[in-house]
Amino acid sequence: MENEENVEEYYRYLQKVLEFPVIGNPHNSIMDEEWFFDTNFHLNSSGKKVNTVQAVKDIKAMLGDPSSVKTNLPEKPENRSRDPEMKKQIWTKEKSSVYQDQEEIVIPKEITRIQDYSFESCKELKRIIIKQKDPSACMVGQHLLDGTNAQIFVPKEAADRYRLNYSWSVYADRIQGMEYP
Repeated sequence: MENEENVEEYYRYLQKVLEFPVIGNPHNSIMDEEWFFDTNFHLNSSGKKVNTVQAVKDIKAMLGDPSSVKTNLPEKPENRSRDPEMKKQIWTKEKSSVYQDQEEIVIPKEITRIQDYSFESCKELKRIIIKQKDPSACMVGQHLLDGTNAQIFVPKEAADRYRLNYSWSVYADRIQGMEYP
């Protein structure tokens, strides 16, 4: 219920501040996590098709075109994050809260995804040590370091690759290379 109220509030805000009409029902634009590739900003190929069809429907409705959109929509992909083996490979905010009072967190190389806001509750955190050498093998969410002054340490030979990686580049000023024993 709270989420629906947030959507409505945001929709009203957009209608007020934008100088053009907002089309469609905002609730039709919220998609389940199965439609996304890695973060809530990257639709997978099935998600792109579903989102495009919804956009076409919204535009047609705004223009008063009553004709239907005829296309075969893909089945919703399997949610791999519900797979117990996959869950072991995702670093979450809940995992970080266990280390809330620590100055250092080590992310093993087996971790393939670090979710949004993962270190938000870790006020004492100074160092996040990532063992993975390939930045594209570990997707990272937004607002990772909110509320912390932590630095991200990666293998020295991979530091530039991390700083230039699309997902990691937002943290480039906090990424440092280090020699691992």
